[in-house]
Amino acid sequence: MEVMEMHEEAVPVYAVTYLEYGDSGQMDPEDELAADEWLAEYSEDAEGKGCQVVLDWNSGDAYFTRYPAFGKPCSCVGCRVLFVKE
Repeated sequence: MEVMEMHEEAVPVYAVTYLEYGDSGQMDPEDELAADEWLAEYSEDAEGKGCQVVLDWNSGDAYFTRYPAFGKPCSCVGCRVLFVKE
């Protein structure tokens, strides 16, 4: 597996389980839609380059940011969005 591109993002803590495992749990429908749209944009870009998207979660602590990858200001975790070719 070769990493072709990497993007650093601040992903809302409430969306991590959904993005990783598909479990929306207590997420609001609008938050779920925002997460889907965010991932779809990356997936479309990656597919256009002959790649797949892999989310690589940083093991650091959550932090508050006014500028998450999607949604309103909240606690986030670092995530590297990787475009990979196998």
